[in-house]
Amino acid sequence: MNTKIIIKKLQQLYPGKTIIENKNNHGVTTEIICEINPTERHPSHSTAVAVIDLSTIHYHKKITEIYKILS
Repeated sequence: MNTKIIIKKLQQLYPGKTIIENKNNHGVTTEIICEINPTERHPSHSTAVAVIDLSTIHYHKKITEIYKILS
């Protein structure tokens, strides 16, 4: 995954939004998240764009993630 290109594109599409790089134990970026509509604005939900290269199995006690594959 070319993180610089992806981050630049997200910054162009969503100026001023928070962008987070998630890295594995080896420091390799596995996903990039752009918070489009954060929870601070409404506690019941949030919206984000995620570019995922690799995701490990994980569990959330308080949230549900819904994924839409764009490409």
